[in-house]
Amino acid sequence: MITVIGALKGELQPLLSHFKPEKKKNINGGSLYIAEKVHMLRCGIGKEACQKVLTAYLENYCPDLIINMGTAGIVNPEIKQGEIFSIVKNHQSGDDNMFELLAVEGFKNASLLTVDKPLTDKKLRDIYFEKYRVDLVDMEAWYCAQLANQHKTNFRSIKIASDFADENTENDFMKNYRSLTEKLAIEIIPVLS
Repeated sequence: MITVIGALKGELQPLLSHFKPEKKKNINGGSLYIAEKVHMLRCGIGKEACQKVLTAYLENYCPDLIINMGTAGIVNPEIKQGEIFSIVKNHQSGDDNMFELLAVEGFKNASLLTVDKPLTDKKLRDIYFEKYRVDLVDMEAWYCAQLANQHKTNFRSIKIASDFADENTENDFMKNYRSLTEKLAIEIIPVLS
């Protein structure tokens, strides 16, 4: 069984429409949608929400694979909004911790930095780029990878570049969110089928 984890219901919504889950369960502040071939788990935003929900989920279920999917801010100036990537290196900010992840076939590879709060400062974004040499930034993937690793569960991450991790992040994110999550789902559905 494959479990797809996203921070927001909107990230999962196109998958929910496609797979039509038979059941919905509340899991420690998150939501689990159970379909025939896949579980879809909404964990919430950030470290605490992710850890709380995914830990509770993994105490009750043993998936063969967890795929973290969702949006990510652009750190590398060569990345374009709307590009989709398989994350092969996931760093944690403020630390030298890093997970090397297996690539998902059919996607371009990228590196990701997981941070503790939304990145909306161009100067800080540039500092992160210089320090970590990453392509994208999010707030959950590293913690998902850590928990999957602790439970000896295969883990992958697929992200779509949603915004430029600057002062316009919130506007860019809100303006493009629906079309980007739909585009991401179209690319992920074949991986899950």
